[in-house]
Amino acid sequence: MDVDVSSEDLEVFWTPGTLAGVVKVGGVAPRGWQLDMGVGTCAQAWGSEKPRNPARVVFKDGSVHGAVVYAKRGPHTGLVWELDPSYQPQMVIARCLFWPRVIGLMAGETIEIANNDRETHELAFNAAQNASPRLEIDAGKKQTVRFAKREREIPFRHVEHRFANGWVHVFDHPFFFVTDGNGQFDIPDLPPGEYTFVALHETFGEAELEVSITSSDVTTVEFLLPGKR
Repeated sequence: MDVDVSSEDLEVFWTPGTLAGVVKVGGVAPRGWQLDMGVGTCAQAWGSEKPRNPARVVFKDGSVHGAVVYAKRGPHTGLVWELDPSYQPQMVIARCLFWPRVIGLMAGETIEIANNDRETHELAFNAAQNASPRLEIDAGKKQTVRFAKREREIPFRHVEHRFANGWVHVFDHPFFFVTDGNGQFDIPDLPPGEYTFVALHETFGEAELEVSITSSDVTTVEFLLPGKR
């Protein structure tokens, strides 16, 4: 049976810990390439610059941006976690690409999508457990999309520009993080105990680690992805 627990209640029972670290490619990563922006306004927006495919970027130290790290099993399982009203996931469409293009959120939260370009953009989500909206966002405008149920790897894409796409990951708890530009992550406020954590990247695969979280401590780990799905 689920138990409705607030953050104030949790402080009575334990002092939380933190999981931090980096996600790297441990195998042979596929070579990246530049995106073909085609012709028209998108190509004009980038000019002579050719953006790299963000789904295939590996930094010099092997770390990767845009991997989602989350708690798969642990003491948090079976509890009902309140939404943080101050947290508003946001995505911007600029120069025909999505920034960020990988987003994590809790079930019941919404993503605010802002179109910073001078043209209308249409994007489509393809969910299995949630609604699959198709949004048409005029230049300079914003829209929101809500996901009610837990679901990993919801793809979305630009309807016209095939090179523009991304992923949404919806969890029933707040213990997740999408790696930053250095491949790093930081997941605070974890109840102490034994966990299984997962690091998942759309191109470079998935890895699991068994981790012990202790009160008031920062546990540091390194995920090594296989290099392919």
